[in-house]
Amino acid sequence: MKVIKGQDIGVNCRPEAVVGQPYNLQCTNIPDTLTKALNVFLQGDTSNSIIYCVTSKNCVPRNSSLYSVVSPHTDSFNFTIKSITTDDIGKKVYCVDDIELDLSTPKPSCTIEPPPSTTGMLYFL
Repeated sequence: MKVIKGQDIGVNCRPEAVVGQPYNLQCTNIPDTLTKALNVFLQGDTSNSIIYCVTSKNCVPRNSSLYSVVSPHTDSFNFTIKSITTDDIGKKVYCVDDIELDLSTPKPSCTIEPPPSTTGMLYFL
């Protein structure tokens, strides 16, 4: 996939994050011209990324007991939160080029969402 110059790097959160279970995510639309590669941030952690790139397109988790990555990457980047916590639910995830680490400007993101509630409704026939 080729990316038009200036197009933002995207991020995909899959539906239904379950506390205590692994959760797979993906950064998308990664241009070939990326300077260093990506940093992945969870909302609220703007100074330390959860995944960072040590060289061009070779990335590692900041804490390998919490996150895993598939590296090196191409035009997409797959990573996993090894065990979702209640604190993770509702947080936004950002995939950001190393040269644009400022999260004060809007960036594409996705939100870690729990499965729909199946409690609270009883039907009597």
